Amino acid sequence: MVKEPVMMFHLARACALVAVALISQIASSQAAEYAVVGESGAAMRAGDMPRFYRVTTLEPGTLVQVLGESNGWAEVVYPESLNVYVEASRSRKIDDTTIELTKPSSLLAPSALLGASGSWCPLYEEPLPVGTRLELVEEAVGLDQKVTKYLVKPPRALRLPRGFVKKDQLRTPTPGELASVSRPDEGATPARATDDPEPGKVAPPKEDVKTVEAGEEGPPTYEGVDTSLLGPIVTRDLPPVQATGQAETLATDGVAQPKAVEPSRDLATLTIMQLNQAFDELRSLPREQMDAGLEELLAECRRSAKALASEPALVESIQQRIRWIELRMKLRDQRRRIQQTLDEADQRRSQLAEQIRAWQTSRSYTVIGRVSPSTLYDGNRLPLMYRVESVDGRGYQRTIGYLRPGPGEDYEELIGAIVGVIGQSTFDSALGVRIITPERIDPLDPQSP
Repeated sequence: MVKEPVMMFHLARACALVAVALISQIASSQAAEYAVVGESGAAMRAGDMPRFYRVTTLEPGTLVQVLGESNGWAEVVYPESLNVYVEASRSRKIDDTTIELTKPSSLLAPSALLGASGSWCPLYEEPLPVGTRLELVEEAVGLDQKVTKYLVKPPRALRLPRGFVKKDQLRTPTPGELASVSRPDEGATPARATDDPEPGKVAPPKEDVKTVEAGEEGPPTYEGVDTSLLGPIVTRDLPPVQATGQAETLATDGVAQPKAVEPSRDLATLTIMQLNQAFDELRSLPREQMDAGLEELLAECRRSAKALASEPALVESIQQRIRWIELRMKLRDQRRRIQQTLDEADQRRSQLAEQIRAWQTSRSYTVIGRVSPSTLYDGNRLPLMYRVESVDGRGYQRTIGYLRPGPGEDYEELIGAIVGVIGQSTFDSALGVRIITPERIDPLDPQSP
């Protein structure tokens, strides 16, 4: 009677441990979320704001793992082929393939355009500890011909390297695309021990599992009870939590604001040869990619000019490139403003076209258009008439008719407005349009420009 409660306790404990392990495994498998890069591709950046430099460009259709989302940006895992930088002042070279950290380092996200000299944004939120070993890819040499950074493969065991992509450049993957995700633990059949029973048979209880010496108390054993579930469950130690001493600043809507990131102090400076090469490479890029990299190259030119202050001839050469970049940025910004104006005009024109179709459906107007004054038919030398222009946006207007007011009437207050006109019309073969004597004029969009 005493043994039964003890047996039930051990069985309950075993079941609880197994349940916790299964729940953890399920949660881990469900935690990974994926997305697919849209048709136009996506620029992965070092931070969750446009001002951060481009790390790499993801091709359309690329499947990426999403770690989180904030402020319209998705935090995604680096591609396997993407390497990162570590400051030479925080590490030492063990051999030709290994680097060891001598100081804590968060590593540096790589700049796709400028390489080592333009890479300053921390990769990990928490630094890697001293003694961490990294696989060396190559050395980065600065202006003084000294190694300033090492290009290494980012470790993925404790934390994943991540970049940031605009959410609107990603889409939800299809089931077929998700099927390509490598899941080595799923579907694997556990190997059976050589002494496992045949399928359908129950293994007899093993005897003499442990020998208990006389006078020594051991754990109680019970015949016919399967104790295989009582084995230890292996768990990994969680990293210690370090208090920062201050709460994260939240916006009024409760959304965490982006953290300010300071550039690394170990900034390399491009040599003149490297600067010229970066300048030529930038000019050879398609216009959209070149425009995106202007700020990065401008910063490096200014840094190199400051480092070479004692060489006036070299500084003047760099200043010429700075002036070219600044002019290019000015033209880029003007082009963007013009394009924005054109886009807004196109949108407005589309909206007006929809409204005109609705007006024509609701009422049978003789003509619908924008009222405009006539420079020739001003009522002095020739009869007073007002032009009716098509609603195609500024620069695309065409005259589709003329309004002839009655005695003592004028339509000055309607100039610039879109109106629907009902009246008697006659076709003027010389003008090639209709001349309308209005019976009714309905202002359809008085506020239109």
